Amino acid sequence: NYGLTFGFYQIDEVFPLSGPAFPEEDDYIEIRGSGFTENDEAACFYGAREYAPIGFTTHMVKCPMPTSDKSENWWADHRTDQVELKITLNGRDYLTIPQGYTYYVQPKVFSITPDSGPASGSSLIKVFGSGFYDDFENASPGCLVGEVVGEATVVTSKEIHCKTGRAEVTPFDNTSVVKVALNSHSWTDPNGEATDYSIYDVFHVTPNSGPTDGDTEVMVYGVGFSKHADEARCRFGVSDNYQIVQANVMNDEKLVCSSKPGFQLPNKAKLPFAVPFSVALSDDKFEPWTNNHVKFRFYQQPRIKVVSPKEGPVDDTTEVTVVALDGTEFHKPVPIMTAGGDFNESYGLQCRFGNFGEVD
Repeated sequence: NYGLTFGFYQIDEVFPLSGPAFPEEDDYIEIRGSGFTENDEAACFYGAREYAPIGFTTHMVKCPMPTSDKSENWWADHRTDQVELKITLNGRDYLTIPQGYTYYVQPKVFSITPDSGPASGSSLIKVFGSGFYDDFENASPGCLVGEVVGEATVVTSKEIHCKTGRAEVTPFDNTSVVKVALNSHSWTDPNGEATDYSIYDVFHVTPNSGPTDGDTEVMVYGVGFSKHADEARCRFGVSDNYQIVQANVMNDEKLVCSSKPGFQLPNKAKLPFAVPFSVALSDDKFEPWTNNHVKFRFYQQPRIKVVSPKEGPVDDTTEVTVVALDGTEFHKPVPIMTAGGDFNESYGLQCRFGNFGEVD
């Protein structure tokens, strides 16, 4: 034993395999795998040009993404350029990537529509600009909303559709920038307010239950409501069984809407019945509805059969028993879950005594 060791490594993926002809100075490609050991012999070759890694871990090596060796005048008449990509991590064993590496002209984003959507994601953003292509080797279009990667589909050279991912929002930070990339890595520059995207969400509602008779005024607490207040709507139910009502936006964090009479229960469902509650601020074609834990429970309005006793002194407390009419019943209210996942304990049944107010 001479104290020598021999290490094995494995390359699983190289990403991306394409990039802008004139990338940002700090852009890079990633060599992903395991067993990597930092050494001075590692290198990436783009055609005949050699570049040393700029980052090294046991599971990832980063190589710089160089500019194209073609001039700007050449690129004025071309969309892509293909070069050989070869990698060595020890100076002896070379891996040639079969697909090579593709340079392309970086696209530009001019505007988006709509400019707001739910934090739950799965909504549609139409992105307008120039230079959108996916018909070249190693194309991998993607979109980015803030720090959340979405799915991109090239519609034309001037339009991309982005399906958003789930985002986290707070009352103090709900505006993101929409970007696209033809390699899902080298993102476009923002275009001021034209690429700003406001994210909205519902944290909780109160009350979170009401009778099927309707006309229950529901206060909705969340974020991002004020940007398109005139388009705000509330939905009680799911996409194939619901009622939609207009909402009145009070400010960026509150809006009010009222349930309508006659909510239709699904087959075999019984009251009380909880349904998803959601809010939208744009047209249905953009999949704008929030989708989270917030629910609203419908119940049959109980009818009072007996109140005992029927009177009591004004200056003292009297315990009153209320009995529901046959066929109706009282239901214990559902706790209200707040945005942080906690339950708000300030809920319960209330009794109203004419002009003397309400008591629990």
